[in-house]
Amino acid sequence: WVARLETLVDDAPARPWTETRQVLENELGAKLLNASFIYINPEPIAAASIGQVHQGILRSPTTERRVAVKVTYPGVDRLIMSDLSNIRRVIRMLKPALLPA
Repeated sequence: WVARLETLVDDAPARPWTETRQVLENELGAKLLNASFIYINPEPIAAASIGQVHQGILRSPTTERRVAVKVTYPGVDRLIMSDLSNIRRVIRMLKPALLPA
């Protein structure tokens, strides 16, 4: 089942570039984003359940530097916190059954 789950996660569909760029602008600000990167490829090189990765070229005074730009999908932080909360609830319910009497 783990291999099957890995396949599902690896085959996650990428989000559209317009949405991804908006996330970057919200996080960095349009001015800083444009000042920091010469180019970000709108086609992701990888996508997963919580985000995707794009190739970028970082602006530098001495040389162009190729980088991976990792972008987390909007709302993922709330989903992760919800998942952690649910795990805590399950542990609290199971804890009495797991502790010796």
